Amino acid sequence: MLSPSPYLFVGYFVYPWSRVHHGGPAEALIGVTGILGFALVLWTFFRNRGFINFASKWIIGSFMLSSAMLLLALLPSHGIPLVPISDFQFIPAFILGYAVLKHGALSLEGRTIQLSQKLANLGLLTMGIAGILYFPLIRDHYGMGESAFHLLMIVLPLILFNYLVIYIMSRPLAEELDISYFLLDLEKQKADEEREKALIAQDKAEEAQEESEKLLLNILPFKVAQELKEKGSVTPARYEKVTVLFTDFKGFTKVAEGMEEQELLQELDACFTQFDEIILRNNLEKLKTIGDSYMCAGGLPVPNFTNAIDSCLAALEIQSFMNQLKEIKISLGLPFWELRLGIHTGPVVAGVVGRFKFAYDIWGDTVNTASRMESSGQTGMINISRETFEDVKYFFETEYRGKIYGKNKGELDMFFLHRLKLKYSVDQDGKAPNQLFRDIYAKLHGGAKVRWKSVERTD
Repeated sequence: MLSPSPYLFVGYFVYPWSRVHHGGPAEALIGVTGILGFALVLWTFFRNRGFINFASKWIIGSFMLSSAMLLLALLPSHGIPLVPISDFQFIPAFILGYAVLKHGALSLEGRTIQLSQKLANLGLLTMGIAGILYFPLIRDHYGMGESAFHLLMIVLPLILFNYLVIYIMSRPLAEELDISYFLLDLEKQKADEEREKALIAQDKAEEAQEESEKLLLNILPFKVAQELKEKGSVTPARYEKVTVLFTDFKGFTKVAEGMEEQELLQELDACFTQFDEIILRNNLEKLKTIGDSYMCAGGLPVPNFTNAIDSCLAALEIQSFMNQLKEIKISLGLPFWELRLGIHTGPVVAGVVGRFKFAYDIWGDTVNTASRMESSGQTGMINISRETFEDVKYFFETEYRGKIYGKNKGELDMFFLHRLKLKYSVDQDGKAPNQLFRDIYAKLHGGAKVRWKSVERTD
C-alpha cells in the first residue's frame, strides 16, 4: 500500500485538533484497496488460524492493527471529523517488536539463518533511529498529531521494506552457510569418532604389546628378550662356565598308564611349577621340558661365579620337595614319582632358535655330560660331575661314587651331593644355608677369592 505523504496533497481541512490535507481520488482508491486487502487478510486468517503458530499470530495482528489505524487516518482528509488514531501507531510497533524479540517470530532453524534475522532486526532498529532523528524536521512544519502521522506514513513502510529486503537477501546465503556448518560439524563428528577409534586401537595395541612382552619374558631371559626387541635377533654367545641341571622322573611311564590324561598333566604341571619357583629363587634359568624331563642352567645369560653353588642349592630344594610329596602320596595310598638329578659345570654356546616360536637353548658337550650325570644317577639322589664338585666341595657334603664312560671324554668321575655342611646350614637337615654361608657366598658372587684354609681354621 502506498503511504500518504504531505507532498501529494493541496489545501487543508481545519479541525480543532490539527490541520489535515485535502485528500484526492488517488487517496480514496488507496483506501478502498486497503479495505479490500484488510478484509481478505482477515478472512484468510480466520480460515487458517488453526495452522498458524502463536508468534505468527502476533505479527499478523500487529500488521492488521497498523493497517486499520492507517485506513482510519484517511477519513479526516476527506472531511470526516474523526480524530486520527494514527498517533498510536507505536502500539502495533510494540506488538511487532514483542513478537520478534520475545517469541522469535519469523525464526528458522540454523545458526546463520538466525544471524540473518538479527541483521534484519538491526536494520529495523537503524531505520527507527533515523525516523526519530527525522521527526523534529517534520514537527517544525506541522502539528504534533500530523507530524506523527506523516512520520509513520513515511518511515514505517521504509522500515518494513528494509526488514524484508535484508531478511530475504541474507536467507539464501544463510542457508548455504548452514549447510556448510552442518557438513563441517559432520566431518568434525567423524574425525572425533575416528580419533576415538584410533585411541582405542592404540590402547589395544599397547595392551597387546604388553602381553607380547610378558609372553616373551616367560620364554626368554630378560636380557635376551631385550636384545631381541631392540635388534630383532639375538647374537649367539659363548659362556666359559655354566652349570646345567637335569631332572627326570623314574617310572613315569608306568605310573602314567594308570592315570587319566587330565590328572597326569595336572600332576606334572604341579611338579614343574614348583621347580620353576625353586630355580627362580636360586638365580637359575629354565631352558625347557621334554616329556617328564626338566632342564635349567645357571651362569647365563648374565655370567656369575656362583652358578655351581646355585644349582646345588636348587637341587637340594627340589629333592626335599619330591621327598615330601612322596610321603604324602604313600600316606594316601597313591602311586608316586621318584626323581633323579644330574649336574655338570662347563662351557656352552647359548642363543635363540626359531623365527615364529622363539626358544632360548644351549649347546655343547657340557649339556651332554649333565644329561649323562642324570641318567647315571640313582633314584632320589643328586649326581654331580667332578667339575661341579670342585666348585662346591667346601660348602656341601659329597660322596665319591666311581666313574662312568663319557663319549669322546673317557671316564668321568661322579659324586653324590647329600647336603650342606653343618657349619653352613641353619639346621640338621642341611637344606637351607645360614648367615656364614651367605657372607662367603656374597664374596664369591662378587668375584673375590676365598682362602678356604683360613676359613676352615677360623671355624
